[in-house]
Amino acid sequence: MSAESAAPPPPPVDELHPLAVSTDHKDWIPIFQECLASTAAAVTGDIEDNIIFRSDEERETCRKLVEELGDDDLKVQAANTSYAFWYLSTQLTGKELDGDILVTDNDMVFAAMREARRHYVNMNSDYDKALRSLTELCQNRKKNKIDLLRTCFDPTYEYADPQNEAKAKEMANLVRSDMERQFHILRGQDKYGQAIMIKYPRTKGGTTESSYVMAQIYIAERSTAATEFLTRGKRERSIAIYNYLGFDRSMSPGFPMQVAAATQLQQMYPERLQTLVFVEPPFWLKGILGLLSPFLSESITARIQWASGAEERESTFANILGPGREEHSIPLLQKDGKLTSAVSLDHFLVDSPFFGTYDSVTCQRKHTDDELEVHRIACTGCENEGNSRAKSSLSDAASSFWDSLSNPFGSEDKR
Repeated sequence: MSAESAAPPPPPVDELHPLAVSTDHKDWIPIFQECLASTAAAVTGDIEDNIIFRSDEERETCRKLVEELGDDDLKVQAANTSYAFWYLSTQLTGKELDGDILVTDNDMVFAAMREARRHYVNMNSDYDKALRSLTELCQNRKKNKIDLLRTCFDPTYEYADPQNEAKAKEMANLVRSDMERQFHILRGQDKYGQAIMIKYPRTKGGTTESSYVMAQIYIAERSTAATEFLTRGKRERSIAIYNYLGFDRSMSPGFPMQVAAATQLQQMYPERLQTLVFVEPPFWLKGILGLLSPFLSESITARIQWASGAEERESTFANILGPGREEHSIPLLQKDGKLTSAVSLDHFLVDSPFFGTYDSVTCQRKHTDDELEVHRIACTGCENEGNSRAKSSLSDAASSFWDSLSNPFGSEDKR
């Protein structure tokens, strides 16, 4: 039985945790402790409706995978894929800890086992492939200092190592450079409490491969952290929404960039996607998927949904969000959505906690002209978009299609 089929029904609306995040860092500590407690309960089996480990055998296999990493540094890298573990083990001062020990060796092993499980499932229970995939991930995160993405936009963060400070600044510049061309924003949560990532239309061309890839990794890191926080560690996937309204192929990143991003993301974030929704997709995308569906794995096709036209958008997102959840939707997705349509990039990057959504704290920033232009394009009426979308060639359609499948967190304007 798969983890998906064993998943319990979503909790009642009033049991979902609010989006709002306290500005007092001390208030975060018990929440992250709860996240680690959820992981411990999943590993030990002391939890009802365990959707993390499918069997005792899988649990022990994942423990062995972690042991075979050998190097303690690599084990820590695997554990650090949990934002809660990373935060509690590295980000608190002695004053905040007040002599308390908030993480143990068991917490490290348990968090690493959850990451091992994702690779094991992704590799169809092939132990050797899973070990190779997990090892490569840990080496990648260590070599490229991926954890610095979690602090690179924090203007108050103090780095002990000047080299890390320089690296974080470089990362922030790369992310911002691409994000200014295409917004990637976390808005609301689905009916399970999982984070929802919305990609707005790309409004400027001229990105670089380094910038494009770094932006995709950044939003993937934030999505996983937000889901962990919002579900208190009980879930680990996110919703990805690609908005094709205002789609302009001339601004698309080059195909090699798409391949580079897809390669990185597939290796770094297995089993992190709950649902991928194409909003107002070009007509050819669905047609080609239908023709090639016999050759595609169920793990891909089962997670793709289409939302064309106001009625289908309403029904699709009503199902994803659950009844009475308009406060987690924007008008683009549902006409009664309560979240603001226009967004401030700096509010998301700088003001919102890394593990929070755009709406974790109230936006106090005035929207720039560029941000208002993104809003205008994203909310353009569907009836005005058909002609421009229909001009794409079949060959362009094919490459866009393949890239959209291989890159669940990549750009929505594929080629």
